[in-house]
Amino acid sequence: MPKIAKQPVWQVSWQLTFKTTGRTLLDMKNSAKAQDTRSALIEAGIEQLSNYGYHGTGIKQILDAVNVPKGSFYNYFPSKEAFVADLLTHYIQSHLDEQDAFTANSRASPLNTLRQLFQKGIERYEAQGCQQGCLIGCLAAEIGSTKGLCQNAMKAAAHAWEERITTLIEQAQQQGEVRQDLPAAALARLVWSCWEGALLRMKLEGKVDPLQDVIDHFIDRLLAV
Repeated sequence: MPKIAKQPVWQVSWQLTFKTTGRTLLDMKNSAKAQDTRSALIEAGIEQLSNYGYHGTGIKQILDAVNVPKGSFYNYFPSKEAFVADLLTHYIQSHLDEQDAFTANSRASPLNTLRQLFQKGIERYEAQGCQQGCLIGCLAAEIGSTKGLCQNAMKAAAHAWEERITTLIEQAQQQGEVRQDLPAAALARLVWSCWEGALLRMKLEGKVDPLQDVIDHFIDRLLAV
């Protein structure tokens, strides 16, 4: 019986390393592709939900927008509600990151920084033709407490936003720019409520005047001293 030659140890080791590395690279490639698809679905979802709302947006619309087969959706999200909850988290985090960067780089006083943040919002909504409001506020009005996962995501978003506004108002109070007879957190909640209400009126009237009123009357007259 012929004797089978043994492979050198270095060759066996190299082959194992190659196979393992090949699988790792393939797994990494597949994982990156899956993440790209997931991100594309979220971005398409934000666009569709902003235009058509929760009940007016179907999964097929979102999949068609990014050319993903219908059956693949549930490889990324267990349900439409879970998808929207994840989408809301992504949506608010991107806005918070933008706000944090703007605040950190601002050389204006706290109150003027607050004004500038809202002014940037007005410019963004005006550029969109006053057709898209805040996604959090729009979905809260539409589905409210009927979708638990989405409700939790919206509550977390509102809380995170209010925390940042509270910090700016506290700083403004310390510098004597803002009234001190009410807690900063209460004033931040009032600002949030006024802004969200103004966004609804903006969509109704098709102009940014209600948003400008928040700056001109609430911030400059009722908030500032």
